[in-house]
Amino acid sequence: MTPIAASLPSLPPAPPFVPGGSTVVAPTGMGPATKPQAPVATAETPRVERRESDEARPVRAPMTTDATAIEEQRMLTDLKARDREVRAHENAHRAAGGNLVRGGSYDYQQGPDGKRYAVGGDVQIDTTPVPDDPRATADKMAQVIRAALAPAEPSPTDLAVAAQATAERNRAQAEAQAEAQSTGQASDQAESRAGPDFQGDDERSAAGVDSSDASTQYRRTANQVMAGSNLNAMA
Repeated sequence: MTPIAASLPSLPPAPPFVPGGSTVVAPTGMGPATKPQAPVATAETPRVERRESDEARPVRAPMTTDATAIEEQRMLTDLKARDREVRAHENAHRAAGGNLVRGGSYDYQQGPDGKRYAVGGDVQIDTTPVPDDPRATADKMAQVIRAALAPAEPSPTDLAVAAQATAERNRAQAEAQAEAQSTGQASDQAESRAGPDFQGDDERSAAGVDSSDASTQYRRTANQVMAGSNLNAMA
């Protein structure tokens, strides 16, 4: 009689017991089955790539742009103010000088906006004496002085022209006074002709010499004055 145990086919050993887990029975003739593992994600994060590309791109500093704009605006404000000042300066010369002022020109500077602004200028004024007329010369020089000093802030050139005109006016006034005195003396001598002590040709000759000397001296002084002067608004 054959034992029962000997007649049964051999079975594979049972898999070990795992608490809380599950047991998978493998088919006969195979080892114990293992639980499949989930695949591990290997894709790179796009956010990291964007950060690297941002670092490589050059970025203009906003503060630098703001500083440049502020400086350009300040320069533009100064140029506009200077333009108004120069034009007002030259217009003051023209208004006070009247027909003695001729021509005029401006020096320009281009601003950050592409426009041109006057930063300097000048006009010409007639400072020549009136020939053989010291009284008219004195009046003319007075007008030259007013024209030169008309702006609110006369330039050094304006002051020089005014000083020159003042000197010429003083000379002309002195010549006119001397001429008036010579004329008065000649009149007195003419009235004394009817008197018994009239000296005749000697006195007429003396009066003629005095008058001639005054006129000659004035003409010589007038020829030394320049034909014209420039009044300008240059700093």
